Amino acid sequence: MNDPYNGQPWGIKDRFVGALAVLLGGMLESFETANLVCTTPVPLPYANLCKTLLMFFLLSLPFYVDVELGWFANTVIPSMITLALLGVDAIATELENPFGDDINDLDTLEQVHILECEAMELLRQSGDNKGLDLFGWQYVPDWISTRSC
Repeated sequence: MNDPYNGQPWGIKDRFVGALAVLLGGMLESFETANLVCTTPVPLPYANLCKTLLMFFLLSLPFYVDVELGWFANTVIPSMITLALLGVDAIATELENPFGDDINDLDTLEQVHILECEAMELLRQSGDNKGLDLFGWQYVPDWISTRSC
């Protein structure tokens, strides 16, 4: 930290230490959460069991047809249940790893850009013009910019 009587242009101004500590703590917590999501896989036996039970249910559903209930209860309702269960299974498969290059994945590059903008604003507010001048923006390659927002 800069001593108030020290005329050196580097360091962190005293008034920004609390805000910086809160921001860094939040970033650390977010990184740990994202790391936990990425590194904790769904156990293969659990995924296989869910798919097996779902297929067993869907294949055994036509054997429970009761003619007295009518065509709506025997065709429409089982079809809606089938679509709902298959949709939940597809969503669970897509959400297993939310960090990647798919269209519906989280855009981590946008989060990095927001972090860089916050760092620039912190340098600007602290009056650290030398640090602001030395902060180098790197141009994003075309193959990354076409895949992100």
